[in-house]
Amino acid sequence: MNDGIKFLSEISSSFKKMKFVSITAAAICILVSLGSVAFSFHYANAQKEQVYVLDEGSVLAAYRSDNSVQKDLEVINHCTRFHELFFNMAPNINTINQNVDRALELADESAYNYYSDLREQQYFSRLIQANATQQIVVDSVKVNVDSYPYAARTYASVYILRESNITKYEFRSLCGLHETTRTPTNPHGLMIERFQVEKFNKLETRKRN
Repeated sequence: MNDGIKFLSEISSSFKKMKFVSITAAAICILVSLGSVAFSFHYANAQKEQVYVLDEGSVLAAYRSDNSVQKDLEVINHCTRFHELFFNMAPNINTINQNVDRALELADESAYNYYSDLREQQYFSRLIQANATQQIVVDSVKVNVDSYPYAARTYASVYILRESNITKYEFRSLCGLHETTRTPTNPHGLMIERFQVEKFNKLETRKRN
C-alpha cells in the first residue's frame, strides 16, 4: 500500500515537473516570437526612414528625421543650392540657361518671373559682353519651420569678376517653401515660392592683382 502511494506521489511530482518545463518552454517560445516580430518592425521602420540624396551626381544615404533641426538643414541646403545654381554665371549663354533651368526646378513661377525681368533688362547679355563671371557666396540662411509654408531669408555676397576688377554686392532674398515630392533633381522635396530679392546693393570695386 505504501509503495502504491509512493508511486503515485512520484508520478504526481513528475507531472508537475513536466508541466513546469512545458510552460517555461512555451513562455520562452512566445518571448522569442514577440522579440522577432518587434525586431522585424523596427528594421522595417528603419528602412523606411532611409532616403537617398543626390549631391552633384553622387547618391548618398541619409536618414529622415521628424525634428525641426533636420528640417532646418534641408531648407538651408535647398535655398543654398537654388541660389548657387541661379546666380553663379559664366559669360556663356548656354551655361547660364542650363544652370537657371536646374534652379527653376527648385522653385515656382516667382523665380521664373525674376529671371524674365533680368533677361528683359539684358542683364545676361551685358555680363557676356563684358566677359564677366558672377559668383555668389551664401553667408547664411535664416529659416522658420515653426509655421507652414516655411519662411527663409538668404544673406549672401555676390562678386562680378572682370578682367581688370572685382565688384562686390550685398545680397539678400526672401522666400517661402512648401513640401512636394522628392525627386533626383529635388532630393529635399521642397519648392521655393514667393521668391523676391530684397537687396542687391553695390559695396565696392577693387582692381585685380
